[in-house]
Amino acid sequence: MHHDWLTYIAIFFLSVAIIVGFFDFIAWLNKPAKVYYSNEQVTVRSNHYELQVSEIQFCKEVVKWTAPIMRKNNIEFFPQVKILYEDATKTLGRYIPSQNLIIIFINSHNRTDEKLFIESLASTVLHECYHHIQSKNDPNFKELTNYKRNPYKTNRIELECQAFEAKFYKKCIKDLINKGVIEKT
Repeated sequence: MHHDWLTYIAIFFLSVAIIVGFFDFIAWLNKPAKVYYSNEQVTVRSNHYELQVSEIQFCKEVVKWTAPIMRKNNIEFFPQVKILYEDATKTLGRYIPSQNLIIIFINSHNRTDEKLFIESLASTVLHECYHHIQSKNDPNFKELTNYKRNPYKTNRIELECQAFEAKFYKKCIKDLINKGVIEKT
């Protein structure tokens, strides 16, 4: 009788192990997408979008997408784009008016969901493109970039940029899908 009791205990623990293993397997299947790097191009795989170009080329395509908006605002030249791979910070991007340069802090964008990553990246580039427009057309731009006197959260130029990115990022993504820069998967 003693051996039967040990058999039941062994079967119980084996059943628990199988059940736990099953749930671990399900969790593994639902892991977020990973990023695969190559020397020439960054391919981002997800259940939603896949970049067909490198991240820097994607950012440049977003800038090019703004051409009609830039022309409408009498902007002759696109800003340059630079990606920095520094440690993640709260800053997603920055515009340097004296250099006509947009800097994207790529590691500050969340990569746990590639659809959100690509949308966030497009939004950031659009936001900084609007700073480029403001720097050329808004006489108060330089004064408003003093964030000690004009806090970021209530700053008119930041609110305008946030409205601009919110208004256009979905259309930009759709157009870049149609252009083949992004593939919907």
